[in-house]
Amino acid sequence: MDKYSDTARIALAHVHGGSDATGVSEAVRDTATDAQECDRDLELDEAMTRKALDLLGSRRNDRYEAALGALREDTRGWWADILTYEEDDLDEGETVYSADPDHLRRFIEKRVIPWFARRRTELANR
Repeated sequence: MDKYSDTARIALAHVHGGSDATGVSEAVRDTATDAQECDRDLELDEAMTRKALDLLGSRRNDRYEAALGALREDTRGWWADILTYEEDDLDEGETVYSADPDHLRRFIEKRVIPWFARRRTELANR
């Protein structure tokens, strides 16, 4: 941890419990241009994810593949990691995901979309 971590943890105690100071030292050093770039990147990522959700809701025969292709590369990587989880890797109440449209939709709705909200809060409070 760097010298900003404890200060950031305390300062962000009101945001999601304040227990995670990941990226805080970078946020402390961010310029206005960096902040704008992060905001634009988040908006682009969310737009790509919402397009994937639209594709999953379509009647296309290749909706899973099309939706997967619409996701940003790092989100596809997150999905690929999730697919490797086995029952004993999961928290209580979670289920193992399969590479199909319904599970991809659930992943996006339960994990990715809430991540956008958390990230937006983090960016607003940096």
